[in-house]
Parts: sequence; structure tokens; C-alpha cells
Amino acid sequence: MKAKRLLFLSVTLIACVTKAFSYDYIIDGICYNRVSSTEFEVTYKDKNYNSYKGSITIPEKVVYNNKEFNVTSIGDNAFRLCKSLTDVNLPNTLTKIGEYAFLSCEKLASIDIPQSVRTIGKSAFQACMTITSVSIPEGIEVIEADAFRVCTKLVQASIPSSVTTIGRYAFYGCGFKELPQMSNVKTIDDFGFSSCFELETIIIPDCVESIGEESFSRSKVTKIVIPKNIKVGKYAFSQSVKLVSVSLPDDLEEISVGMFKDAEALASITIPTGVKSIEEYAFYRCVNLTEIVIPNSVSTIGEDAFAGCRSIQTVHIGSGVAKIFQYAFSSCSALSAVYTSNPTPPGLNYRRWDSGYEAQSGSGSFENKHYSSVDVYVPTGTLDAYKNDPYWKNFFYFNEYDFPSTSVESVKKDSKEKQFYSLKGENKAFPQQGLNIIKLEDGTVKKIIAK
Repeated sequence: MKAKRLLFLSVTLIACVTKAFSYDYIIDGICYNRVSSTEFEVTYKDKNYNSYKGSITIPEKVVYNNKEFNVTSIGDNAFRLCKSLTDVNLPNTLTKIGEYAFLSCEKLASIDIPQSVRTIGKSAFQACMTITSVSIPEGIEVIEADAFRVCTKLVQASIPSSVTTIGRYAFYGCGFKELPQMSNVKTIDDFGFSSCFELETIIIPDCVESIGEESFSRSKVTKIVIPKNIKVGKYAFSQSVKLVSVSLPDDLEEISVGMFKDAEALASITIPTGVKSIEEYAFYRCVNLTEIVIPNSVSTIGEDAFAGCRSIQTVHIGSGVAKIFQYAFSSCSALSAVYTSNPTPPGLNYRRWDSGYEAQSGSGSFENKHYSSVDVYVPTGTLDAYKNDPYWKNFFYFNEYDFPSTSVESVKKDSKEKQFYSLKGENKAFPQQGLNIIKLEDGTVKKIIAK
């Protein structure tokens, strides 16, 4: 009986020790776990974390029981919450920095990551709010989720050609004024550079193939350049309240959901002639837009796409538009003219359910007050079609208009015109009657008269 009690007590003590401490060995004040017969990783003392302070130097090798071990990794949570840690010297034997390794090391002003490192875990340096620069080693392919999230003073990051993916929230809330150079990045995941409030210019490199949801939202960027062959996620540039200049690629097929939502300073936008859909909230509350030209290639205008654009006076709806969803032009209080070049009245008041089902059972695409205040211009010979349409007939003021018989697309194909402008420099979806300025694909301009 006594032996059983001693055995029980021994097991209990071992369990308590295992629970109380998170390391195998402690050598010269640094905690280690043995991860193989030849390798150690740095770890933390206990679940309170905050195991180190001041300046720490991690050796390349340690000796235990007369046996030498290489230090090859900084384990998960190793320096987590070490709020008094000011400096860490990492060895060249290091291949991995684990998850949350330096989370919230608020006084860690710099970090020199050895070129031997091949993995940096998620949230590895999250909330290290005094780090100003970082150099990612060649060989790392993915900057994991949250890796440098809320490193608010991080203004410079060197990203090597081996990196192909910027993970979710990887640089969220950092202090960049311009994007780091990225020579081979294919994917910028959701919120990758979101809330980088100091960003002034976003020029996305040609190598990037997709940018995720809110990847660049909430900044004071004034200029955005988007390359060809790219997929743009929801709300990618939303809440860019100082944005004034946008360059969209010719091959863009969709203005994605909320793409420029709340871009309050944006006064003009050229929608490429290959765009097929303008999704919901795409230009929601772009309060300085005064005119919008929707090219013939567009077939759908999504819910709330231009809602809250209170300065829009004129809307040009291309001949390919077939569906305009509910609230598309709600709260467009200055709207006075709508030009619709489709001989068949576009369907209004569409609504889309979560299942994907669509029907003309939603609220108005336009506001009730628009019916008695907006002039609607329709192709000559289609007045009866619009007046008899169950939704367009609500408008009071119709005008027939001689839209150019040649579509924008065919004019571009035959004559290589890229954009049409009025004499006032206003972008148009098609040549207007009278004198027009045409910009060619080679950058030259000419004047034409449309009869």
C-alpha cells in the first residue's frame, strides 16, 4: 500500500512539473526543447510567457551532458509577451521562427533574420510596434498570416524573389508609405496590406495575379495602378478616402464588390471597355463623382453600386446593360440625366438572393424622386418600348437621342480608338454628336465629328 502511495505521489509530481514548465532544459538563462537527437529549439519558461528581457544572444550550438546540439528554431511563443525585450541576436544555424514567436515584443526595435531561415510562422512578429525595417531571407516562399500585423512603425520590408504569397493580415496596420518591392509575388491574401494608413501610392507589380478581400483597404493612398491579368477581391481598395487617381487594366472583367467603396475624393473613373459587371457597392459613397460612363461591355450593375454618389449628375448606360439591381443609384441626389443606349430597356429593380436566384422583385434601382426630376435619353425609335416598360414607365421625361450606330467596341477594333472625350475633357462611352476628342491606343489624339 505504501509503495502504491509513493508511486502515485511520484506520478503526480512529474505531472505538476510538466504542467508548470514548458522547457526540457535551461542553459545560460535560455530555455530549450530537444526536437531531435542533434537539435534544440528556443522556448519559453511557462504559460505566463514574458520569459526574457533586455538583450539576448542565442548561440549556434549548446552543450548538454557533454553532447553538442545545434539551435535550429525559435519555437512557438518563445518570446511571446516579452515586453522588456530590446534586442535578440539570432544564430546562422536557425531555419525556423515559430508561430507567435515574438508576439507583442513592444520594445524590440530591430530584428536581423538570418539567411538560413526558411519558415516564419503566423503572427511571428505581430504587434512588435517599434520595429522599423525587416529583411525576409531568400528561400522563404510564404509570408504567413499576421506575420507582421500591427507593426505600426515598420516602414521598410525587403521581400526576396522566392516569396510568392503574402498571407492574410501579413502587413496589416504597418507604417509603409509605399508598397515594398515584390518581384515574384503572385498572391496578396485578404487584408494583406489593409489599414496601412500611411500608404500614399499603390502600384501593384505585374507579377501579382490576385489580391484578396480588403487587401488594400483603409489608407490615405492618392494613386492606384492595377496591372493586367489580375483578380481583385471584395472591398480591395475600400475606404481609400484620399484616392484621386485610378488606372484600371484594359482586360479587367469585373469591378468587384465594394472595390472603391467610400473613395470620397475620387472625382472621375474610366471603366475599361472589357468590364462585364459592376458589382454591388463598387462605388458606394464616392461622393465626388460627377459623371459615370458605363461601357457597352457591361451587362449588370449591382445592388448599391453607385448609391450615395451624391454629386453624380449624368449617367451613361451602355447598350449591353441588361440588369440594374435595386438601390444601384439610390441617394444620387444630384442626378439629372440618364443616357441609356440599349434599344431594349434594361431590367430595373433586380434583387439577388443568397441562393443566387434573381428576380425583378426588389426596391427601386433609382429613387422615387428621380422619376419626376431626371431626363432619360433613349435610342431614337425606342421611346414606346421604354414608356411601356413596367419599370421605366415611371419616369416622366423621355427624350429620343441619336446614339452612334457603331458600337464603342467596333469603333475601337476598326480604328484603334481607346477613349472618347468631350471638348471639356469629360470621358464618354461613345462619340457624342458634334466634335469629339479621340485618344488612340498609341497615346496620340485626334478630333472627329459625329453626326
